[in-house]
Amino acid sequence: MWAMIVKEFRQLRRDHRTLAMMIFLPIVLLVVFGYAASFDVPKIPVNVYGRGAEELAAALRPPFEVREVDPDGWASEAETALRDGEVPVAFLATFEGPHVLIDGSELFTAKATQGALAELAQSVPGAPSTYPRMPSVEILFNEGLETSAIMVPGLAAMILLFVGTVITSLGVVRERQAGTLEQLAVMPLRPWDVFLGKVAPYFLVASVDMVVVVLAGVLLFDVPFRGQVAVLALGAVLFLFVTLGLGVLISSVSQNQGQAIQLALMALLPQVMLSGLIFPLSSMAAGVRWIGYVLPLTYFVRISRGVMLRGAPLGALWPSFAYLAVIGGLLAMRPEELHRTPAPREGGGLRAGLRYVWTTPELRTPLVVMAVIFTLSFNFQVLMPLLAERSFQGDARTLGWLLSFMGIGSLVGALGMARGARPNPVRLMRSAAALGALSIAAAVMPSLPTELVTLVVLGFVSIVFMITANTTLQLTARPEMRGRVMALYSVVFLGGTPIGAPIAGWTAEWLGPRWGLALGGLVAVGVGLVGLRALRHRAGVRALEPAAA
Repeated sequence: MWAMIVKEFRQLRRDHRTLAMMIFLPIVLLVVFGYAASFDVPKIPVNVYGRGAEELAAALRPPFEVREVDPDGWASEAETALRDGEVPVAFLATFEGPHVLIDGSELFTAKATQGALAELAQSVPGAPSTYPRMPSVEILFNEGLETSAIMVPGLAAMILLFVGTVITSLGVVRERQAGTLEQLAVMPLRPWDVFLGKVAPYFLVASVDMVVVVLAGVLLFDVPFRGQVAVLALGAVLFLFVTLGLGVLISSVSQNQGQAIQLALMALLPQVMLSGLIFPLSSMAAGVRWIGYVLPLTYFVRISRGVMLRGAPLGALWPSFAYLAVIGGLLAMRPEELHRTPAPREGGGLRAGLRYVWTTPELRTPLVVMAVIFTLSFNFQVLMPLLAERSFQGDARTLGWLLSFMGIGSLVGALGMARGARPNPVRLMRSAAALGALSIAAAVMPSLPTELVTLVVLGFVSIVFMITANTTLQLTARPEMRGRVMALYSVVFLGGTPIGAPIAGWTAEWLGPRWGLALGGLVAVGVGLVGLRALRHRAGVRALEPAAA
């Protein structure tokens, strides 16, 4: 027996994660139940509306905490403030006397308000003299202060959290223990395909569970549903994405299902206790309350209760949606891409960079083509004013139209490149030839409307060429030489304009702006086709080299 006891202690000492959880979990429970388990509401935020709002606000005593005083406000403003979750209580200073609106979806705050109003009955201001000493009370959104009305939205949130965190983490760890996760790693699947394939069933199960809970609450427990289904569905999708990511994160640091359950419970318990689902956040100690503010469940509870009970619109709930989106984005990040190993630096400086580019045809040809085009074909800032004035007999407004339409095309091209295919030198040469062809087309357009249409396409192709050029060099260069290659690109990009602009201006002055644009286009078409042929010739030589060997 003693040998078994010693063996278990040694096993615990080796298993640092289990030992840490055995020590840390009781501390978490102590903090949660010691500082969070309270139904007392020490402060009740209120807004005061009506012509006697200032006098009424001055008479309010703790636990009421006045946030806003609006003498010009009406009952509609007060109801909107409660619906949007700005405050749980609103006072109306009317001629008939003080009237109090209470948000019944905040159950414990509503009950605390009723108790505080009983104490306030003897201190309500008597001016004007028609005020009664006891305010009239109206409870909104949960008139009977039913516990089921606030628990059903919270239960839906808990189910999503449980399925997304606990069940997902167990499923992934079980797959790893069975050895099938390694088989998925060698299959022709992208990481996102594996991730989506693993979490999609849990996503569907959790979604069905939530629909069942909401329908049961509405049909069996008479829980109101005053908001839009689409708003609640959007919040549920965001929250599910966060919980599924948390479950996958737990599975990635767990060695077995036991550890996964322990970690999942450690992630689950604080969220249930500190999110306002059971205990009001305002009743917690300041440090514990701030922990609750960073938990995802806090914000989905606000969304579910706000939509179902108060009918809050998306605009009123956007802070909760924004927080869930940020947390989801953080969980979707790949840590290995945040801290990359720096590439070793090679010596030689500029000379080594020039030598590397010159001996690498996939870099040399694009850089030469860029140098020619940026020098002779990318002089729109010089040619556009002359084109507007001399070719279309326009003024500053005409120039504005030309530049605006070209800018529209550039914007569309930039957005399109964000979702386009991977750039490469061949695509760069094709975009160079297309740039030249569009420049020639813009040079021969007979009227301003046709010129504007052509400039949209020209702007599109211009930005595509620039982005393709930059990206191609970065993807082609070796990591240790990438900085020097991009330095040469900057020299070509910025240094070509001081040389090419006077040439373009002289051509436009003597031959006309249309000729200046057309000649630049001819140069771009020529170097693009020559560069394309050079790259294809190089590819053909490479294909023949193994056969020749």
